[in-house]
Amino acid sequence: MLSLILQQVLSLRKQIAA
Repeated sequence: MLSLILQQVLSLRKQIAA
């Protein structure tokens, strides 16, 4: 379930980037 964590991190990074 590492992909799940990766997706969450990506979503968080997207929010910070925005």
